[in-house]
Amino acid sequence: MSAKILVVEDSFETRDSLTILLELSGYDVIVATDGNEGLAKALTEAPDLIMTDIRMPSVSGIEMLREFRRNLKHRTVPVLVVTGYSKDYANQAFAAGADHVISKPVNPEHLLRIVSNLLNISSRARENNA
Repeated sequence: MSAKILVVEDSFETRDSLTILLELSGYDVIVATDGNEGLAKALTEAPDLIMTDIRMPSVSGIEMLREFRRNLKHRTVPVLVVTGYSKDYANQAFAAGADHVISKPVNPEHLLRIVSNLLNISSRARENNA
């Protein structure tokens, strides 16, 4: 069974590129266009990993992440923040519960390595807690 990844991104081009890259790499991809939709899908779809932008309309990736992390059962789902903004935003992302932050533009091979590493760490953590 392939891992399910939720991509939360308001830019169609970026969302589409990430979706294609992840699907070609064998992942199941769910998409959301803003933090509200992202949070709803994160709670209903039970993704294995969440990849989110920070600055989006309505609810930001930081706000979405804070709300998602409030529930103890969601604290082990890895979250990768992909942003084109400053180090201050990265610090906010980590404070909200992000596991990793990378900057846009994204190198596809680097992104896939991070995704794989986060999924492996999460899988080992679930096995240890079982």
